[in-house]
Amino acid sequence: MKQVISLVLFGLFCGSAVLTDASDQNKPDGASQSGRIVNGKAVSIVKYNMICAKYGNGVDTCKGDSGGALVCGGGLAGVVSFTNLECTSAWPAGFSKISAPSIRRFISTEAGI
Repeated sequence: MKQVISLVLFGLFCGSAVLTDASDQNKPDGASQSGRIVNGKAVSIVKYNMICAKYGNGVDTCKGDSGGALVCGGGLAGVVSFTNLECTSAWPAGFSKISAPSIRRFISTEAGI
């Protein structure tokens, strides 16, 4: 199942990408919600509380985008966390997964909500 995800960013890129189920990793451009497999490759830095997304048009999140929103299905799904230094789509960008229990606890503790 593919879903279009939108990014609301403050740095050098603003656009959309395609989010796919973890079972659909043989697609050239995709994302893994499980954080274990990205485009058929193991990514050890990505954990259960992250989403990774890769764009096919040669651009990616970049400096200044941290904290930007990852919107999926009209709701907040993630927050920009990290990307590669060149700001290209050579590697997936990492997003904090808002629905992960550890992220929800952090938001609750820090924001009091």
